[in-house]
Order: sequence, then C-alpha cells, then structure tokens
Amino acid sequence: MGDGIEIVETGSGDGLEQAVADRPQPGAGGGDRSLRVIAAIVGYSAVLALGTIVLLLWGPLDGAPAIRTLIPQWQMFIAFCVLWAA
Repeated sequence: MGDGIEIVETGSGDGLEQAVADRPQPGAGGGDRSLRVIAAIVGYSAVLALGTIVLLLWGPLDGAPAIRTLIPQWQMFIAFCVLWAA
C-alpha cells in the first residue's frame, strides 16, 4: 500500500499522468449539441403552447355550450378523496 501512496504523491507511476490527462473533462466540448437540445425543447414547448391557444380560440370547442354536470361538486370531492386515499 505504501507504493500506491508514493506513486500518487510523486506522480511517478506507469502512465498515471497520461491516464489523468486522457480523461474527458465534464464541461469540455459538446456545447453545440447541448444548445441544440435546449433549443429543441424550447421550440417544442412553444409549438405545444401555440397549438393549445389555437385550439382554444378557433378549435372544435369554439362556441360549444357549457358542459352540464353529471354529479354535484361535493360528491365529486368525496370521490376524489376516496381515490386519493386508495
């Protein structure tokens, strides 16, 4: 175990410096790819938001009557509480 400590302290191991130098750095390179991924995510989110707005303003529900309630609000509250507890 003493040899391992000496190699680490003095840096005179068999290729120890080379192994450390060959390791890829976490922040190095790939910047263009990560920017493209971020831009794609932002673009996709924008398309979804615009599509939602278009559907709400000019979609099939434009001018549709209000939806009638099938069960009262308190009964729906109880159903949600029971389902959440399960």
